[in-house]
Amino acid sequence: MRSIAKLSTQTGSLIGLGMVMVLALGLVITTLLGARVSTVFSSINSGLSYPGSGGGSMSSASQSALANANEPLPAQANLPVQERMIIRNASLTIEVADVGQADEQIRALINQAGGYILTSSTSGEGNEMSVVLSTRVPAAQFDTALSAVQSVAAKVRQRSVSGEDVTEEFVDLTSRLHNLEITRDRVETMMGQATKISDMLTVSATLSDIQGQIEQIQGRMQYLSQNANLSTIDVSIQPVPVVPIMSEQGWQPVAVARGALHDVIVTGQGLINLLIVIVIWMPLIVPPLLLAWWAWRRFRRDTHRSGEAA
Repeated sequence: MRSIAKLSTQTGSLIGLGMVMVLALGLVITTLLGARVSTVFSSINSGLSYPGSGGGSMSSASQSALANANEPLPAQANLPVQERMIIRNASLTIEVADVGQADEQIRALINQAGGYILTSSTSGEGNEMSVVLSTRVPAAQFDTALSAVQSVAAKVRQRSVSGEDVTEEFVDLTSRLHNLEITRDRVETMMGQATKISDMLTVSATLSDIQGQIEQIQGRMQYLSQNANLSTIDVSIQPVPVVPIMSEQGWQPVAVARGALHDVIVTGQGLINLLIVIVIWMPLIVPPLLLAWWAWRRFRRDTHRSGEAA
């Protein structure tokens, strides 16, 4: 019995010692994992934040990355020097003897200059036909093409040329695009270090916003570049106004007699109309006139009698 009791006591001691060792090992593993997780998230936050942002949560880091995307970075010193970008446009209204022929000539001239017809509209027909063309030509051929189109006209009724310098805007867009691309690369690098789903979603949203800004800037830059490389010339082709020729007519006694008779009839109609008006207004006009005449006569008579009595 003593042997059994002793064995039981030793077994209990071993079990207790084993439990203590397991608890100690679990505590050590938890401590190590916590330090590793903290290190990973600190790396993500420091990567997403710019100098001076002060670190912070994943949300503030993402906002900081977006807010500072347009700030100048040292790498901008390597950007190429931008030549002047000027968008040039011209508008012409010309008169020609043959609108159809002038239309064909202008189309051929635009093609020779390396341009193309953007839009075309025709109205009227025959001698009243007019054509409106909107053309695009290489900027280097703008002046040559404009002079060639003007040479087709019999008369230039209206001419206007305008230019817009977009160099500053293009340089600014280039700088912003450069910064956003650097920010995007940093966020993509840090995204691979995220371990929690919530952090991955936050970084993904930030990356999506940056990519949207990049595409918007690229679209605007493409628009400016295309309009600077291709100038617009709008042409309105109209026919020369035809002045009617007035032929001299000979003596026409019959026409003169008809005109005189017409004048007599019109005059007679006017007199008859006047008499009708007078007859209609007489009941209203005659009584006041008679009353005034009677009063005037009496006044004169009374005045005459007063003079004789004196």
